[in-house]
Amino acid sequence: QNRTFYMGVAMIWIIGYHLWLKDMAYYDSDFKIFSHIFKFGYVGVDIFFFLSAYGLCHSFMSGNIKQFYFKRFVRIVPVFLIYYISSYLIEGGDFLQFCYFKLLQLSTLTIFPSICPKEISSDWFIPAILNLYLVFPIIFKVVGYIVKRNRLWHLLSVLIAFYGSHFLWGYIDGLYITRIPIVIVGVFTYFYLKDSNYKNILLMYAIFA
Repeated sequence: QNRTFYMGVAMIWIIGYHLWLKDMAYYDSDFKIFSHIFKFGYVGVDIFFFLSAYGLCHSFMSGNIKQFYFKRFVRIVPVFLIYYISSYLIEGGDFLQFCYFKLLQLSTLTIFPSICPKEISSDWFIPAILNLYLVFPIIFKVVGYIVKRNRLWHLLSVLIAFYGSHFLWGYIDGLYITRIPIVIVGVFTYFYLKDSNYKNILLMYAIFA
């Protein structure tokens, strides 16, 4: 019921975290309250991925796969392009390089460090979200299959995802791949709540934490 509120809090936390990163010395010495609140603001990204995964389950079940992809990309791609075109008009630069970088990001190829130019390695979030949308139907189907099996399979799948994602750090952007287990827990949450299976939710959260 309060998903939008929590996502808003997560966004504010993320913004505060990036402000803290820009001037840690000032916040840690002269604005300690801000520092205490926002220096762990990266957790806001975890909250965002978890709630996004849960919401994507409802969206995926409310229509067909074509509608699912259309709704997701329409919400992100136009805003992404408007923002970056506006940035280019203000800052200028090499237009062909600009187009090349944006196409790389929209293709989600920039989540692979080996082919990602260093100049855009920090712009990881939009490509990661787009990639999540692309692979989400597969994650949903796999989790849906596992949920029907013994509870031990549920826990093993989450632990495998958790440790497996860390082995892929370096091959896939670490800020993205290490949050895939959080996405998987979000999908499990959808199935558990659908069946009012609160014991399984508490057990999985405890082990995952």
